Amino acid sequence: MPQVTQQKILDALAQVRDNGRDIVGQNMVSGLRVKDGHVSFAIEVDPQRGPHLEPLRKEAEEAVLAVDGVTAASVVLTAESKSAANGPGPGSGEDGEKPMMPGVKSIIAIASG
Repeated sequence: MPQVTQQKILDALAQVRDNGRDIVGQNMVSGLRVKDGHVSFAIEVDPQRGPHLEPLRKEAEEAVLAVDGVTAASVVLTAESKSAANGPGPGSGEDGEKPMMPGVKSIIAIASG
């Protein structure tokens, strides 16, 4: 069985287009893992477009499965807003909204076994 490399996978994914440009060149591919013919990665998309991009995910999956030596592919769409990921959380009060718990700056969860 031919060895599957990350570069072979990226080359295959560079053939997948979104809005006329390849998804690798747009830095949409993240978390690429290749192990024993199994390939997994995420395609990062704009949250507003996420619900409509299942065909793009499927096309990327098919492109990877066509690479000689690939036996399985796990491809997910992720549509997280950059500002939401890096900014204040909901109810924090820092974005002009009323805080959920006035006077409480942080909540720490502690698990016990």
